[in-house]
Amino acid sequence: MNDSIIEHEQQCKDAVIDILSEHILIPDRIVYLIEKYNELYEDVQYIQEGEIDNFFHIYMKLCEFYGLTIKRGSAKKALDEYSQICHLSNGNILKWLVKYEDDGLYLRETVKKTKLEDYDQLPNGSVLLHNDFKTRVELNSFIPILDFVLTFNDYYDTEMNKYRSINDEETYMECGVEYYKSTNDQRRLMDFVKHLINPPIEDLFSGPEMVLDFNKLKNYVPLKVEQHSSTPSIELQAAHDLFHQNFFAEAKIKYSILLESRNDYQEAWLGLTICNFIIGDYEGAYIASTNLYIFRYRDLINYIEKYRKNDNKSEIEYIISDKTCEEALNEFNTKSNKLVWLAQNRDLYNSISIRPKGLPSIANCNFNGIHYENISVFHRTYCDAHIDENILDTKSHLEAIIHFIEKMDIQKLDELLLNNRYSSISKDAFLKQLSGVFDAFNDSGDSMLYSEPGICKGCQNGCGGFTFFSDKSRNYIEVVVKSEGDKVIDIFECSQFENDNLVKSMLGKRIKFDPYEAPF
Repeated sequence: MNDSIIEHEQQCKDAVIDILSEHILIPDRIVYLIEKYNELYEDVQYIQEGEIDNFFHIYMKLCEFYGLTIKRGSAKKALDEYSQICHLSNGNILKWLVKYEDDGLYLRETVKKTKLEDYDQLPNGSVLLHNDFKTRVELNSFIPILDFVLTFNDYYDTEMNKYRSINDEETYMECGVEYYKSTNDQRRLMDFVKHLINPPIEDLFSGPEMVLDFNKLKNYVPLKVEQHSSTPSIELQAAHDLFHQNFFAEAKIKYSILLESRNDYQEAWLGLTICNFIIGDYEGAYIASTNLYIFRYRDLINYIEKYRKNDNKSEIEYIISDKTCEEALNEFNTKSNKLVWLAQNRDLYNSISIRPKGLPSIANCNFNGIHYENISVFHRTYCDAHIDENILDTKSHLEAIIHFIEKMDIQKLDELLLNNRYSSISKDAFLKQLSGVFDAFNDSGDSMLYSEPGICKGCQNGCGGFTFFSDKSRNYIEVVVKSEGDKVIDIFECSQFENDNLVKSMLGKRIKFDPYEAPF
């Protein structure tokens, strides 16, 4: 056993003694312990024995109670909003459930893990922190959590059961006993009902975005066949499944076949309309949309009509445009100055775009059933590059810095950051460290980061910053970001960072800027 392990064993032993030193833990004590031993937890390499093993098991249980502690405010807010719902109609309840779905699913699972769900049987109003130790956690502080979970569960399970069928179930074995588990556990209620509660369809088209987000448009096709539908559910469900797997051409065929037998299936007409629109058959989309109920889909019909365009381009012109777009894409990957590339390819972009006045642009990339991929990719690349190169026209300096950290774009950060010292080192040295952090994310298979605001609880107490966590590994960094006026003047790593809406136990490992130096 080397000296480092011996030292960590002793540190973990001391931490365990400290954690277990009080017989009853209250939320403030839990928060204190999590913050005190967070760095030790991240620094120590786990060993499945001895004091290190004990520390890891106790710390992870503390994290579960810590997660409940920081969610008490949102649980109270949710209960307050529920009590103010004047009419407990299905629509109002759906909106409430979807708004608090993430909290509800997290809290009810954590309540099970901590065994707080058995509060009626808990002695002395407290529950064991860990089965192997006598220290307990008091219960009263978590009553709002329990009240919220009970209310959430009553409605949530009822709504989800509407979308479950025998085809959704699979079996698994546990201790020699066969159990059934619904595969809908991987789905959220939002997936099933977002077409019912989304904002009006015109909001998809009239936003400030340069390019239309088809994922938002997809939300209006149900994930599951509606219960009131008289359409043959098996055939329609198969079409919906293909649609939401992005097999639009195949879904189009299924919708069309279904409509040959009866032409009054609104869900099929809606699916066919949006399939045609996404694959670029704007005339077909408009024709299909004329079969939709006008009172319900008036805005969708009107906006699709605006995108319909009589295009006299021949097949050879599409082939030439596709080849030209391919060459432009190859140039994009080698150009260091993207503004020059944008200027050189502005006419090409305009020639392959459909953009009614005041509406987002879409690519004109389909002709006679043929999809021209290079036109599609060029259009998306041009729009993204245009937004990035002109980002200060629509975002503040701080928002732009956050945007490019999320994209892990060192080049754009180099362009935007002032020539200051960051983390008490030169800008070049800081960017080199940050580039190493991005490499670590990439090595874990991550392609982008998400930001969650928070504040420093350490030496820069009260300063704002962000936790950036990745899309796949859930690894993360935490930084304080200082601004002066409208400019970011300093960025530095923080090891004592707190977020109101982020539970650290749900994340992976914190990535350090420089593993050989202690963070600020």
